[in-house]
Amino acid sequence: MKRIRWDIEEVVAIVDIYFRNSAGEIENLNAELLKLSQALNVRADCLHIKHDDKFRNLNGMQCIFENIRYVVTDGEAGLSNANKLHYTVVDFIIMNVKNLIQYLWNFGKNILNFFA
Repeated sequence: MKRIRWDIEEVVAIVDIYFRNSAGEIENLNAELLKLSQALNVRADCLHIKHDDKFRNLNGMQCIFENIRYVVTDGEAGLSNANKLHYTVVDFIIMNVKNLIQYLWNFGKNILNFFA
C-alpha cells in the first residue's frame, strides 16, 4: 500500500502529546500514542483515506514522537529524520507560546502602571 504522508492536524496532535508528556501530564506514553493511533485511523476512515493495518500504528507513532523530540531538543535526543512539517509545527507552537507570554507580560505591566 502507498505510504500516506502525515498532515498538519496529525502532527499538531502528536506535538501536543509530546509537550504534555514533557510536562509530566501523561502517565503512560504508549497508551496515549495508541489512543491517538486509533483516533487517526477512525479519522482516515471518515475521510475515506484507504489504508492498511500499518497506517499510524504504535510503532510509527513512536517514531514520529521521537522525530518531534529531535526537533524540540535541537538534535540532542530523538530520531534525526524529522521533516519540514515537524519543524514548522514545533516552531509555530513555540513562537505562539512566546508571543502569548510577551503579551501577558506587557498586559501585566500596563495594568500595574494603571493602578500606580
